[in-house]
Amino acid sequence: MGRLRQVPLDEVTDPRVAATYSYIFGDKDPVAEPGTATGSPGDWWTTFAASPDVLAHNLSGFALYRDPGRKLDPVLRELGQTRAGWLRQSNFVYSQHRKSCRGLGMSEAKIDAICAWELSEEFTPA
Repeated sequence: MGRLRQVPLDEVTDPRVAATYSYIFGDKDPVAEPGTATGSPGDWWTTFAASPDVLAHNLSGFALYRDPGRKLDPVLRELGQTRAGWLRQSNFVYSQHRKSCRGLGMSEAKIDAICAWELSEEFTPA
């Protein structure tokens, strides 16, 4: 169990948190029924909900990160994030960004090769 308290749906008073819960979890209480559509427990969101301003700050960072106006190709961005998760042995980061790679249309073979891309035929030299 985590050291920080999660905020159940019936305690949410901030509209930013309510909108986030609705978007991520639908109508269910994510503390009573944990889990997102992509398979993560969802406790990241429910823990950040204890500080709505910090949650809003994080959400604005995600919006900037995923803004279509960014110059870096989203596939390259996710390759880098996924590889960093692998190298740092962060199962959470690695698994979340594998999902993002899938969402961008990357093949499963290429995603699997990220952990050893320098040896893989899935990647070409720059």
